[in-house]
Amino acid sequence: MAPVWTITYNDLPVTVCSVFTRLFHSILGSRLERLLPISQRQKGFRKGDGIFLNSLTLQRCIADAKANRKNLRVAFIDLRKAFDSVGHDALWTSCRKLGVPEHFIKYCHNFYRNSSTRIVLDEKLSQPIRSRRGIKQGDPMSVHLFNAVVDYCTDKLRKDIGFTFGDEKLQFLAFADDLVNLSEDCAGLRVNCNLVAEQFSLAGLKANPAKCATLNIKVLRGKWVCDDRPFLEIAGTKVTVLSVVDTYKYLGVQIGSMNLGTNPTKSLESAVKKLSKAPLKPQQRVWGAFGATYQGRVRATQARHRVLASEEVKVLDIAIVSDHVALEVPYNGKVEKYNMEKHERTPNTVIEDNAVWGLHI
Repeated sequence: MAPVWTITYNDLPVTVCSVFTRLFHSILGSRLERLLPISQRQKGFRKGDGIFLNSLTLQRCIADAKANRKNLRVAFIDLRKAFDSVGHDALWTSCRKLGVPEHFIKYCHNFYRNSSTRIVLDEKLSQPIRSRRGIKQGDPMSVHLFNAVVDYCTDKLRKDIGFTFGDEKLQFLAFADDLVNLSEDCAGLRVNCNLVAEQFSLAGLKANPAKCATLNIKVLRGKWVCDDRPFLEIAGTKVTVLSVVDTYKYLGVQIGSMNLGTNPTKSLESAVKKLSKAPLKPQQRVWGAFGATYQGRVRATQARHRVLASEEVKVLDIAIVSDHVALEVPYNGKVEKYNMEKHERTPNTVIEDNAVWGLHI
C-alpha cells in the first residue's frame, strides 16, 4: 500500500523553476508592476524604498497628531502566513477586477494548477502533491499577484474614514501583507478593520490578533494623551493597545507615541564601523559607504518636500561626512582616494564630487 503523504503550512516549498521560466516571469512581473492600477499606499515589491516611505509617513502622522492636537487611531494588522494561505481563486478574481487580460489570467491559472511537489523520504518518491492555496514564493511574478489580492481587499475600505494628513485622507498603509489602518475615531477604525478582515477572510487570509496592536492618541483638555484602554476586537479577541511608553516594530522600526523610530545617525555610525572592520577589498568598501550615504540622500529628497525637518538632515549630513573620516577617505574638493590604511591605492577608481557624497543642506 502506497504511503499517505501530507503537506502542512510549515512545509510549503520555495519555488525553483527553470532558468527560462524565471526569466519569463521576471518580464511578466515587471509589466505587472508597471501596469497594475494598484493603490500608491501599497509599497511592497515595488520600486523605491517602500519601507522607509511607509515608516516615515506613519511617524509624521503621529507627530502631526501630537503637534496639532488631532485624534489618531492606528491599527497594526498582522496576517497569519499570508503568502502560504491566500486562495488561488482570490488571485484570479483580483486580477480580473484590476483589468488583467483573460489570456494572462488563464496562463497563471494553468501554471499554478499544473504545478506540484514531490518529496523523497527513505529513498522513496512521493506522489505529486498539489497545493490549492498560497503563492509560489521565489517566483518573480507571483508577488504582484499577491499585491493584487491585498489591493482588492483594501479597496473595500470606506473612503470617508481615515486620518487627514496634509491634503490627503489616509485610510491605510501597506507593505505586502503588513497593513496599518488609520482613523480619527475609534468607531471608524473598527468599521474599516472589520471590512478588511472580512475581505481577507474571503481570500483565505486570517489576521493574527496576538500579533496585532493599536495606538490611540486623542486630545483631552487641549493636550494629547495616549489612551491604553482596548477598543478593537479581531476574530473575537481584544487587540493589545500601546501605552505611552510602548512601541510596535513596524517594518523594522519601533513605532510609538513617544519613540518615533530609530536614530539614523547611530545607524550610519554602526554601519560604518562594521564596514571598516570587514575583510573587504577597497572597491567593496567604497560601494558599502556609497550605499550608506544613499539612505541619507533619500532623506534629503524627503526633506525638500518638508517631510523631514532641516535640522534632522543637517545631522545626517554630518554623519555622512564622518563616514569618510572613518573610512579614511579625503573629503576635500573631490574624493581622490578610496583605499584603507595598509592597502594600496586602487587604480581607475570612480571619482565623485561632494554633492554625491554629502547632503550639503
